[in-house]
Amino acid sequence: MYISKGGAEKTTLLRRSELASGEKITAPALVMDDHCAILVERGFTAHAGADGSVVMKTVEDANLRMDDGGDKRADPVTLEVFNHAFMSVAEQMGETLVKTAHSVNMKERLDFSCAVFDPAGNLIANAPHIPLHLGAMGESVKALIREAGAKLAPCDVSILSERRVYAPFGVSGGENGAPGVNTLIRDGRERVLSGKERLALRPGDVLRIETPGGGGFGEA
Repeated sequence: MYISKGGAEKTTLLRRSELASGEKITAPALVMDDHCAILVERGFTAHAGADGSVVMKTVEDANLRMDDGGDKRADPVTLEVFNHAFMSVAEQMGETLVKTAHSVNMKERLDFSCAVFDPAGNLIANAPHIPLHLGAMGESVKALIREAGAKLAPCDVSILSERRVYAPFGVSGGENGAPGVNTLIRDGRERVLSGKERLALRPGDVLRIETPGGGGFGEA
């Protein structure tokens, strides 16, 4: 049974393994196999591919568009789908950082945060990393948009980092740590960047971010 704004409708139930190549699927329909279920909703057409796939396309129908003046509020299911989709993006950003980082701070202590923002700098989703960073991250993103939003291009990178000049201080007689270093490697040459930098990356460029080492605690 398929329930839409117009009420409940009978839904065709199909087995994916029994579909012939090119067979058209009329919505609403549910295509089942041993591992998943594919719902073909009204507003979509579908057909079986030669490789066993199900190819879906949207229908250009004025009666099915969402901008017809009707209720534009998203239903809870749709909100959850997009919530998990954006959250997954932020989480995968973190996984990539862990796999590519050399810093113990990043790789083992997981001392980083990843988030997704909209074009205005408003927070859309943040991964459950270090929430302390997120308070400053939102304002930093908005400041970047205000200062350089019109100049930003798809390959522009903005760096907002600390402790590149002065190392983290030691406590109770402990030695100071090591300052961090931002380096751009281009055509085999290295250029040390400042803590606050905006640059356009080219194909083949390597941007290396070395996080500062923490200061020691107590005398050795």
